[in-house]
Amino acid sequence: MGKTLCFDLDGTLCSNTYGAYETAEPHQWAIERVNALARAGHRIVVFTARGTATGIDWDAVTRDQLERWGVLYDELRFGKPSADVYVDDRAVHTDAWRVSHVFSPPGFGADTAPAEVEELPFSPPPQRASVVETGRTYGGRALRLEQHAARAAALASLAGIAAGPSPADIESAVRHALGAASNGDDFVFVISVEQPATQDQLHLLGAAGPPAGLHVTCRRLEEAAAGLRPLLAGDDGPAVAAAPLPAEGAWPLAPTAGGGLCDALGGDLGLVRDGNLRLSPAHTLPSVARSWLEDLAARLGLGVTHAELTLTGLTGADEAFVAGMPFCVLPVAAVGDERPAAGAPGPVTARLLAAWSEEAGIDIAAQTAALADAIPAVH
Repeated sequence: MGKTLCFDLDGTLCSNTYGAYETAEPHQWAIERVNALARAGHRIVVFTARGTATGIDWDAVTRDQLERWGVLYDELRFGKPSADVYVDDRAVHTDAWRVSHVFSPPGFGADTAPAEVEELPFSPPPQRASVVETGRTYGGRALRLEQHAARAAALASLAGIAAGPSPADIESAVRHALGAASNGDDFVFVISVEQPATQDQLHLLGAAGPPAGLHVTCRRLEEAAAGLRPLLAGDDGPAVAAAPLPAEGAWPLAPTAGGGLCDALGGDLGLVRDGNLRLSPAHTLPSVARSWLEDLAARLGLGVTHAELTLTGLTGADEAFVAGMPFCVLPVAAVGDERPAAGAPGPVTARLLAAWSEEAGIDIAAQTAALADAIPAVH
């Protein structure tokens, strides 16, 4: 009986372009193996994290690529969480799949029996560490770029990436990527830092040389905002309705290790009670958006505490919001069915939005409302 086989896309079925997905090139050896498995009766699922970090909708581009490359597949799924390492008891590393006979379809290598997952003949090559940092421009200006560059460099160091780029190198790469293309338009930029391949990995993979360790991709703010729409939750778990996004979807929440809730799309969830802010505890390094928010709160004389946020706490709060890219401060209009929309944003959230807008030099609330009008509804 055929099995359901799930394949990663970037770095497995095609080259890893670090966000510049239109330029991806197919790995012909991988596609030939996948197609052989499909013809052998297995169900093929392509699972990708494209757009998870940036919110950009890559559905049309990805389906066009799979068709042009001749990939035989049954289902394409988006929403794979962006991470540095995936732990799975059924996983086969891409490098091991390429350089061994592990899970090869009939007719490949020494395998002649129907394709089955075999015991690995050796430990798979170590996965190269990588980190991602996301920021945006305001009125064409990359504000707080120094903080984004410093955070990307610090995350790379924490991930064990040896001899990673300096903050100055990262900042220069972002400015170069934005270049003259902005012309006053706003962009979301994504900084990716990856550990270069070792000589042993290059020998196994037959590569000519290590890839560059620093990559920067840019997408217009409208694209990033529109790409969030397919990620908004349905009725499968806790969610909040974020204004002024259309009401057809809800912003998804996820459980934390501490038993609370957080923004499932990578931002910072916060609430207001008695005129003070409460944010969930920061993990690893605080995001630039969180640091910015706390700076503004201090400037406005607002107290800030850090504690796990629960569904009960959110429903009983005076106000709630999601802070992060690309919307900066997104007011919460409702929490599940227990709190109807009542004039979001509240007074404290409105003050934060005004202070952020003043520093950015644009009306962020108006910009967000305009983006929301352009975002297609959930179907």
